[in-house]
Amino acid sequence: MDYQEQLQHAKKKAKKIAIISVVILIFMTFIIGIIGGLNKEERTEKLVEELSGNSFEGSIVSVGTPYKWKFNFEDDSTGEIYSEYVSEYSGFNSDHGHFNYSINYDYFGIEYVVMDIKWDDGNPSQWELEIGKNNAGEILVLGGTGEDFDGYIRSNESMTEDITYDNVYLKYILVILIIAVCIINSIAAWDIFAIKRKHKKEEQRKNKEKEQEKVESKRQLLIKMWNEEMSTLNYNKEDSVKVSNSNWLWVANGNLYEAEDDNNFVRRYLDDNLEKYTIKYSYIPVSNIQCFSKEGDVHYTTRISGGGGGGSSITGAIVGGLLAGETGAVIGSRKKVNEIKSESITHDSRKTLIRYYHKDELLNVSYVGFDVYNYLLKKIPEKDLLSMQLNGNNKQKATTETNINNIEEKMLTIKKLYETGLISKEEFEEKRAELLTKI
Repeated sequence: MDYQEQLQHAKKKAKKIAIISVVILIFMTFIIGIIGGLNKEERTEKLVEELSGNSFEGSIVSVGTPYKWKFNFEDDSTGEIYSEYVSEYSGFNSDHGHFNYSINYDYFGIEYVVMDIKWDDGNPSQWELEIGKNNAGEILVLGGTGEDFDGYIRSNESMTEDITYDNVYLKYILVILIIAVCIINSIAAWDIFAIKRKHKKEEQRKNKEKEQEKVESKRQLLIKMWNEEMSTLNYNKEDSVKVSNSNWLWVANGNLYEAEDDNNFVRRYLDDNLEKYTIKYSYIPVSNIQCFSKEGDVHYTTRISGGGGGGSSITGAIVGGLLAGETGAVIGSRKKVNEIKSESITHDSRKTLIRYYHKDELLNVSYVGFDVYNYLLKKIPEKDLLSMQLNGNNKQKATTETNINNIEEKMLTIKKLYETGLISKEEFEEKRAELLTKI
């Protein structure tokens, strides 16, 4: 079942549940109304009988003024009402009136006494007071209770928290029904939400996968471009060396090349949409390289920490002496010796140095370690500074030996010339001194 089918199914289910629950709620509300309206005549007769001949008293604070009230109910559905209050402006005051009363019911069948009051001053008013009962089923309270209102109670009774109201449970039933309907419909609605959320997550996952596939495709394309361009420079991974900045270094086409690796190349262009992508590289003609050499070395040092302590402790001596006498005092006086730790530290100053000419200027470039040196030693050994120095000494020695041999031959030649009389003694001495200066 695809997303749309699941969603439509969930919506139909939620709609069906909503209709059924509303119908049940309406039906139960109707039933509650019927239950609340049962036996109204009998209940009314009983309430009137209960009220007749009884008095109720209570108090209320209105606008900062405390009022005391008293109701006297008669047998003929009439009664009297009294009130007393003390005003800070007018002092003690009292009101008196007569009323007719009847019993009324709300939808749930909760009883109310309705009093049509006519005060002695001619002003009419109507009060509607909820009827509460004590545990014995006798009318106890007229009206509710509040912060400033303690209700109207039988004159011979006292206020109690054990007050009940007929059919009040019907209210609770209706509230529970409403809550249940809301929960059931919420669950049905949650199913719709869950399906939408799941679909959204699935779409996000698919979009993420598509984006990843797109990125991977772009990465592979860039790697292909990198390989193609590096091939034009006669790059061979097996015949190259990785330098510390993640670049590749190799000798080809009479040049010493250095170029960024594929990871750096991809990283630079992965988020760009360009028509052309260019590798970062540089080169030095081998003929411009004066020499290359290695400098520095690697050595290790050891750092030692801890130790110390081992001295005497007066407190330890006292405790040790108490426990084990003199021997214990000696042992107890020794302080704790810290653990001795050693740490090996590596110092690596190795580097490869290349000297080369650029526009008649002698420049230097260095690389960490000896990997580049070892590589260049295989590729262009004639540029090795050490080899060049050794070869230079050998050539100089050979030249010197050749010069000496030539001078010896010339000395023999002028000697023969002198002995045969072809040159004078002065000429011989002059030529001899000249040759000696060349040694």
